[in-house]
Amino acid sequence: MQTSLDWFLENLPERLKYALLNTYEEGIKKAKQKDKEQIINIYWDAYKEGQISSDVTADEYYNQNYKNNE
Repeated sequence: MQTSLDWFLENLPERLKYALLNTYEEGIKKAKQKDKEQIINIYWDAYKEGQISSDVTADEYYNQNYKNNE
């Protein structure tokens, strides 16, 4: 899986991607961290509400499904 930010960056033309990553590197890192926090919080909330019954923690879920996109 990938976040919308990962999809956006992946689909940019190479020259534009290079320019954005160099110019907004810190902002992109913060946005990716925010995505990670939101995914983990949503997973945890669903677990607490009984919508997920799993031995996988929220962090493990994120790492298994999204970690490769960082």
